[in-house]
Amino acid sequence: MGRAGRQDQQGGAADDVDLIAMAGADAVLPNSDVELMDWIDRQLSVTGGSGPETSDRQLPYNLSSAYYPDLGFCVAVDGALRLPRGLPSAALTTFAPPGSFYQDSPLVDDVRVTLDYDLTAPLANPRWTDGFVHFSGALYERGMCVIVDVRLVVPATGTSAPAGWTAVPLFEREGEFVASGYYHLPLFAGVPSRFLIQEVASTGDLDTVIANQLQTGRIQVHEECASVLVRLMDMSREGQLDMPATQIPLASLRRPGYCSLAPQLGPKHYETMCKAVTNKTYAQAKPRNMPDDVWVEMINDAVIKVAGLADDEEEEDDGDMVPAAAPMPQAPAPAAATTANIPATALSAAAGPMTTPPLRTAASMRRTPTIRSRGSGGVAAQSPLAPVATPLLPPPTAAAGPAAPAAGALTAPPPPAPGQGGMTRPPYPWPMPFHPMYPPYPMYRPPFFPPYLPVYGMGLGMGMGGAGGMGGAGGET
Repeated sequence: MGRAGRQDQQGGAADDVDLIAMAGADAVLPNSDVELMDWIDRQLSVTGGSGPETSDRQLPYNLSSAYYPDLGFCVAVDGALRLPRGLPSAALTTFAPPGSFYQDSPLVDDVRVTLDYDLTAPLANPRWTDGFVHFSGALYERGMCVIVDVRLVVPATGTSAPAGWTAVPLFEREGEFVASGYYHLPLFAGVPSRFLIQEVASTGDLDTVIANQLQTGRIQVHEECASVLVRLMDMSREGQLDMPATQIPLASLRRPGYCSLAPQLGPKHYETMCKAVTNKTYAQAKPRNMPDDVWVEMINDAVIKVAGLADDEEEEDDGDMVPAAAPMPQAPAPAAATTANIPATALSAAAGPMTTPPLRTAASMRRTPTIRSRGSGGVAAQSPLAPVATPLLPPPTAAAGPAAPAAGALTAPPPPAPGQGGMTRPPYPWPMPFHPMYPPYPMYRPPFFPPYLPVYGMGLGMGMGGAGGMGGAGGET
């Protein structure tokens, strides 16, 4: 090796020593396996601080798989912060468009509610433990969003009041990719209007619509700066995001884009939104000597009533069967002079009220897997269909005379006796030397007659002329 080569080798070694000195002791790999595993643990450990470092953030997997409507998506509302009035609360979840629950004719087929509670959580900061709820069959739309509607419940009276609502875009701006992740969403006062939902559907930009409506004052930020903690996940990633959002540091949670567009949702609002407020827990708010399950059932009854799901709950308890609204019309009672020859059972059947068998409602035929209904909070309950006509009635007897049947009643004559049917028989298809044979009643077939040979033209030794007989032409030998 020449002098120049030795100088380059020494210079490279010196550069390596300088880099190792700048990087520190962790840049040198240990020699033993135990030391190597300890070194890996140190490199992967998260350092202390207010939030995760840039190098510790997870890779964005949302763009790795496109949205598939048949698989759908999942939403979990894990909790809320800074709710007012010290009352139990629940969350209603749906998506828009269409947002059918907030239209003029509300439907609740795509509404889910929270029904499981952490009784040790404060009323101001509830923790709902239902986990993910599944939505499927929704086609991709650019402005589609998930709506979370929080309601305060008074279990003793079964009433409720809106605590606030919020929305988060369902898809990433890059296209048909579910914006999976953990979210910290601010609440707005009241409930979402159908005009806002229509504007989001027409523009396809939830962030811009909410920012503009905050500027114009058509929607207001919650007066207590309340918020909800939500998980959103593409169903193709089932099994991920299993930790509730209430266990994730608030600084690590995603915030929607409209928070950076609206000054009302700036840093000051976010700082207030993250401040904890504590009060009595769900267990402490429970009436004395009341079991926990009864307390939860009272809360859920009020929530289901608010969401318009109470009717289907009753129908499912009754086996999806409800009685008809009105009885069937009654048949007219027979005359007194003719009742002597009529059995008592026939009289009771004719004169007694005719009841309708239970009608099966359409609620059990809906496709939604969990609670499904249309009720007080949605569409008004539909009355059962009335029957078109009364059942068949027996014909009047000869002694009773021609009695007028009830309006809409149907009468039918008794079946004919064997051999006396009223069926007309077709005429003979052509002249025959004997009468056709018919099978007995009730079976009918076309007339059967044995084959016969005409007396002419067959050439089988029975005919006349040159073609007949046993001889040749003209009978000559």
